[in-house]
Amino acid sequence: MDEGTAARPEIITALAEVADDALVGETYLARTFGRTERTVRRMVGRGELPPPLALSKDRRWLAGRIKAHLRAVSEKQEREAAKRLEKIRGMV
Repeated sequence: MDEGTAARPEIITALAEVADDALVGETYLARTFGRTERTVRRMVGRGELPPPLALSKDRRWLAGRIKAHLRAVSEKQEREAAKRLEKIRGMV
């Protein structure tokens, strides 16, 4: 897939519908997020995705760990945005 392809909402919904104990691979995540497998690895390196489980030579994730990680990242970003907004409001 093209690096610039934006993930569509129905794709993210597809991830939400995967059982939490299901193992998903790098290719699945790349397709889900509309990115390449290389970008998935970079996302792990940047902390945007949790590290995979080491199963032989395969890189796999428990779907529930990915969902929980994304929720945590989202909540953190919301808190940081609220703090920035309060700071800006205090300047005015």
